[in-house]
Amino acid sequence: MERDIQKASVNGIEMAYSIHGEGEPLVLLMGFGADGGVWELHLNEYQKHFKCIVIDNRGVGLTSQPKGPYNTGMMADDVAELMDHLNIPKARIAGISMGGAIAQELALRHPAKVEKLLLVATWAKFNNYATTVYQNLKKIREQASLDVFMELLQLWIFAPPFYEQEGSVANLQEGQKGYMERKILGNFH
Repeated sequence: MERDIQKASVNGIEMAYSIHGEGEPLVLLMGFGADGGVWELHLNEYQKHFKCIVIDNRGVGLTSQPKGPYNTGMMADDVAELMDHLNIPKARIAGISMGGAIAQELALRHPAKVEKLLLVATWAKFNNYATTVYQNLKKIREQASLDVFMELLQLWIFAPPFYEQEGSVANLQEGQKGYMERKILGNFH
């Protein structure tokens, strides 16, 4: 997927985003540590029906990476300001994993901006278990190469039945390889 990356100054950062398709706006929020390019397969279909705004969250991809800590409320404010910048008063919002948590915060903090929510593999409350998981993911990422970290992360994301489906592991590995190639070629930060 070619992303014509644009940037906007919002909430004290330079936020990278791309726009695909035409129609009613659909804002796509990716999960922890992944840039908007990971929406590629979904976007191939979504852009046939919607004007898709694909965002690189704060600290990821081509968006500014200021010193943290970050939180989902702050990231929801980033999205709200980007919507203002793009003159989008209200949109459908889709979020995967941490993107879903950002989407929920957007609905709570800026309810007038949310037409509908699509929440995928996310959480409603960041409890002690989730905090511990993310603290350990951060430690692993500091020690592991990106490709090894991505492979380990997939074990947490996908349930055991996924690995039993014919071709699923090969497709996942191919997707990870493509992602790594894009990063190496400089299409994504």
